[in-house]
Amino acid sequence: MACVSLFLSEWSSTLVRRHLRLDPACAVVLWRVDHQREVVARACALSARAGVAPGMTVAHARALLSGRRFCVAPQDARRDSRALRALAGRALRFTPVVAIDEPDGLLLNIAGCDRLWGSPRALAGRIHGWCRTMGFGSRVAAAPSYAGAWAMARFGKDDITAVDSGSLHAALAPLPVISLRLGDGVVERLAEVGIERIAHLLDLPRGALAARYGDDLLLRLDQAFGRAMEPIDPVRPRPPVRAERVFDGPTDRLDAIEVCVRSLLDSIASQLVARGAGCRSLGVVLQRSGLDPVALSVRLSAPSRDARHLWSLLRPHLDRANLGFGVEGVRLIAGGMARVAQTQRSHLAGAPGERDDEPVARLADTLAARLGRTRVLRRAVVESHIPEHAARSRPFDASAEGSTPPAALVDADRPTLLLDHPAPVEATLLLPEGPIVLIRRAGESFAVRSCAGPERIGGEWWRGEQGARDYYILALDDGRWWWVYRESAGGRWFLHGEWA
Repeated sequence: MACVSLFLSEWSSTLVRRHLRLDPACAVVLWRVDHQREVVARACALSARAGVAPGMTVAHARALLSGRRFCVAPQDARRDSRALRALAGRALRFTPVVAIDEPDGLLLNIAGCDRLWGSPRALAGRIHGWCRTMGFGSRVAAAPSYAGAWAMARFGKDDITAVDSGSLHAALAPLPVISLRLGDGVVERLAEVGIERIAHLLDLPRGALAARYGDDLLLRLDQAFGRAMEPIDPVRPRPPVRAERVFDGPTDRLDAIEVCVRSLLDSIASQLVARGAGCRSLGVVLQRSGLDPVALSVRLSAPSRDARHLWSLLRPHLDRANLGFGVEGVRLIAGGMARVAQTQRSHLAGAPGERDDEPVARLADTLAARLGRTRVLRRAVVESHIPEHAARSRPFDASAEGSTPPAALVDADRPTLLLDHPAPVEATLLLPEGPIVLIRRAGESFAVRSCAGPERIGGEWWRGEQGARDYYILALDDGRWWWVYRESAGGRWFLHGEWA
């Protein structure tokens, strides 16, 4: 049992659910265009239980899901393929040979991994639990052949299956003939004569099968039972970007070590340029004589391959490093690889090919190297109608800008200055519901020239906030504009913001 097939039953719909942040109770239907018609390409388990099946029209699927929460989105095959390749790279923790099985599976060769994981069934259980931890539904099968594992992962009874050579025939015989990965035309022709199971094919002469249905049927049968080779194309992770130099003897001269590090940085930058990528982190290991190595690291807010910028971030860490009795070697490793867009250089400021985010990212990296990354923050918009919850400070990350959909803003006038803590005030109203004619704060009275409102903002009940606020926009006699509100529960007044 050297072959494992991983089947991700709801791969595409789970990716869409994550991307759109949908509730688990929301059904997902993915569509594609077929002969100028929108037909269902993928359906989640909730949609399938409602009767939605691939191939039907989107209008029919909407009718079946009426009265339920559902989302209809176009299928993005490229995104699914990229995510599947990334998952294959992460699956290398189980075995060094992992291949992509488009569009929703992986094939793993586990030969020689028995001592590490125990039995094939134990490894299949670990893979199944690994997928469940990430939120993906999966079915895993281990068998002597890839085709046999593929068939049992998709058409077997259990989510986790493991069979050996002696029980492979009994496990494959009751499966439908479509599990052999035959073409639709061959499956239909076999159904016309009552051949629906693999056991039916095994009872017929091989010569007659080849003469009527072609040699491909026999090849698929032999692959399923391990009698024919089935090559796979495993993913080959690119080696890490690294550079290393060993000295003839230990040295404690900082200037010599700095010259070596700068030379290695040029090598790192050349490798990154060749790959068309930049690094988000850079690690330096100083091999000390008679002592443990010293590891230094810097992080960047945006992918970079500029050796000068990397050196400006690394130099303060290197100056503070304990060289001990001398350094025998230096090793640099670039991490967090990300593609860097190619741009046309221009001598004109503000030219279309110039990237405006690079200076900001370099400034943020320099400040983070001196002050600490937790002290360099940016304000991010949060989807909330509560004014004090509508923005939040987060660590600066230039690469995150534009990677997530923009948050929806409240379509209403808001002050330019919002107080961290609303200040209590007293208000005098002409009528119980307004307008406000006088406002008092800290013992000082201010006449109100005009008043607009109220605008009611309710509390976020899912956070346990039950109270509501009535906001008013006030124009004072001295020219200032205030934003005040009254609590609906206690009737107290507060100043919350001001227009500058």
